[in-house]
Amino acid sequence: MKRLITWLSGWMPDMTLTRVFLIVFWGFVLVVLSYFYLETTRGYLNRALMQSESSVRALALTQKELVEAKLSEVDRSLLFLRELWSESPEDLTTLQRIMLAKKEVNTELLDYLLINANGDVDTWSRDEVRPQLSDRAYFQFFRDTLDDIAYISSPKHSRVKDPRAFIAVARSLRHQDAFAGVLMAALDIEQLAKDLGGITSGSGLTTALLKFDGEVIYRVPYGAIEPGSVIDTLNKWQGAPPDDYSYRGVAPVDGRLRQIHYQHLNNWPLLVVVSSDLEPLMQDYQAFVKNERFKFIFILGIAALILILCGWLIERRRRLELNLKQQELHYLTHYSDALKRSNDELEQFAYIASHDLRQPLRMIVSFSRILSTNPFIAENQEAREQLSYVLEAGQRMDEMLIALLEYSRIGHDGEPISEQDSQALVQEALVYLHPDIIKAQATVSLQGEWPRVYLPHNEGVRLFQNLISNAIKFRQASQLPTIVLYAQDEENSYKFVVEDQGIGLEQSQLDRIFLVFQRLNPRSEYEGSGIGLSICKKIVERCGGSIHAESEGINQGCRLIFTLPKSDTRAL
Repeated sequence: MKRLITWLSGWMPDMTLTRVFLIVFWGFVLVVLSYFYLETTRGYLNRALMQSESSVRALALTQKELVEAKLSEVDRSLLFLRELWSESPEDLTTLQRIMLAKKEVNTELLDYLLINANGDVDTWSRDEVRPQLSDRAYFQFFRDTLDDIAYISSPKHSRVKDPRAFIAVARSLRHQDAFAGVLMAALDIEQLAKDLGGITSGSGLTTALLKFDGEVIYRVPYGAIEPGSVIDTLNKWQGAPPDDYSYRGVAPVDGRLRQIHYQHLNNWPLLVVVSSDLEPLMQDYQAFVKNERFKFIFILGIAALILILCGWLIERRRRLELNLKQQELHYLTHYSDALKRSNDELEQFAYIASHDLRQPLRMIVSFSRILSTNPFIAENQEAREQLSYVLEAGQRMDEMLIALLEYSRIGHDGEPISEQDSQALVQEALVYLHPDIIKAQATVSLQGEWPRVYLPHNEGVRLFQNLISNAIKFRQASQLPTIVLYAQDEENSYKFVVEDQGIGLEQSQLDRIFLVFQRLNPRSEYEGSGIGLSICKKIVERCGGSIHAESEGINQGCRLIFTLPKSDTRAL
């Protein structure tokens, strides 16, 4: 992973954010693929093991039923023979004939024996010398107990000419509540294993019949372990083993990893054990893991190549965009500098023009006034009117030049933008407007809390002074002016409102009032140069704000609204 990150860093040296994103995404892809790889391989193994466990358990249940059926059949035959003996203990010939008949139809039956109370064989299904069997465990069990149960012995070898390994299934004989002997059936273990263990003839399968103490009666494949051998695995159980038990482990017989299942026989102290060799399954699992690992590495490699290609494409596009932005920035900077120079030149020209033009204009006005005192002019009505037009135009021209000079000085008087108390600015403006307020009998009120804002002090006073003066000037003749000022806190700015009940505006005129020398009303009704609100707009926009007007119509009053940012825009 570390080498991959170093390699990506070499491909994308200047790509910090994109590189981090791709590395994080690569990590995400690696985690997801690893999760699916582990889940796939783990799921394959779990399914295979569960299938093996289910199959072995099913075989064990079948084997249990077969063994129970065979032992129950033998036990029923013993009970039948005992019933015949009870009816006629002396008729041993009939009993022997029936023993021989039953032996013929059961290949796993070696012999039936009727043993008397002394351990001697009274009759059996052979013609050989009758052995003495008082030392056998099944004889001693019934001799020493009154239990009337089916007894199954440990594996033994018969005492005949052709000895064979067998197990004995026995029932006791009683006559007048006294021990009279034992009726026993000897089962050939090898033949029993062939008849009952055939269902596990598949490759890797084994079946075994055990006693509770681990003593082996038979194991298929037959001959791998001698009958009578003891398996220590069962010694861990205290008392009877569980009825149904599965586990995986190394088999004590052949040392191979196996799926093993025990089934406890009903009414018999025996266990059926079926096992399946898991080593072929584990070999298949290893082959599957190898195949999935190859897929995992292949997909991971493809994903890595795709991510590297995406990173290269993203970086290429980013560099192209960066170059375009640099070109745009260069163009905008050049254009901005040129525009600033042009504006500075225009403002300088306006200042020079308004300042220098006043001198000849004052001379024209002065000489016009001198001419007005000339007797010839004083006696000539037409001359007086024409001269009055010249004086009025000159005075108006002088007022416009003074206003233009004031407009051009906004932002060029050297006063810096600083934090100001907006309410203090309004109060100072009201001091300058006090004579006009008294003359108009106006009511000016400030409402709410007023914030601190960033703008030059003198320009801030002039801003509020012009707005309040505008509200006083454009009042209705039928009522005294009432002016309300308030401020509102917005998300990134403060909003200031100057609201009056004056003559109002039409919707089409709302933008025109901020243009230089734009007059919407006759000079004879409302005096002024028409530049006051233009100055307000220039002050507000210089500080990073905006200004506009709202009105419902003529004689519906007007609201002049401007916003100022909460922070000094020069920091941006």
